[in-house]
Amino acid sequence: CGSWPAIWSTGPDWPNGGEIDLVEYVSLQSKNGFSVHTGPGCWAGSTGYSAEGMLAGANSLNCDAHATDSQGCGFRTTQNATCGVGANAKGAGVYALEWSNAGIKAWYFPRGEVPQDILDKNPNPWSWSTPDMYIAAEGCNPSTYFQPQTLVVNSNICGTWPEGVWHTDGDYSGQSSGSCAALTGADTCRDYVLNSAHDFSHAYWRIKSFSVYNY
Repeated sequence: CGSWPAIWSTGPDWPNGGEIDLVEYVSLQSKNGFSVHTGPGCWAGSTGYSAEGMLAGANSLNCDAHATDSQGCGFRTTQNATCGVGANAKGAGVYALEWSNAGIKAWYFPRGEVPQDILDKNPNPWSWSTPDMYIAAEGCNPSTYFQPQTLVVNSNICGTWPEGVWHTDGDYSGQSSGSCAALTGADTCRDYVLNSAHDFSHAYWRIKSFSVYNY
């Protein structure tokens, strides 16, 4: 509980240069969140992907960071074990992102289900399964809303998201063991971190590689 890891990228002049979140979750959640954050005018479609929207209401597919309180348009995998402890217990896997004129797509492939072309270092996204996230160019042209990106790998401890769901039973996000407040006995994330720093010895990344392909 209390950790907030992410692998993401960002362009200049946020959010106008775009942000893409490939891996993001908090605490013991086991359903990964994919999202993009842009300036006004970028909208995700309602088809072509398998994940579920993370927001409800009129702005559920609005990727404009200012219109969504900085959340952009987010999509959570429907299956468990796509991030965190759940994914690690199954040997983790591969996160893949395709950025093309058709839009931006993202996938998670668990170990044992990674496409052979990825293992052969000759990826062919057209042959892969339905993406978890798809931001189609019809509603959000990448050349308009995304500039050259800088890759970021970081781990926050506490922050707005872990604090905001500290007392929430996170079954919807794959944290079925109960709220962090109940699991730790701490009333806030901050209190937990200040008194239980040793619990974060397992909050680290183990990344085999980053591979970038142009076609």
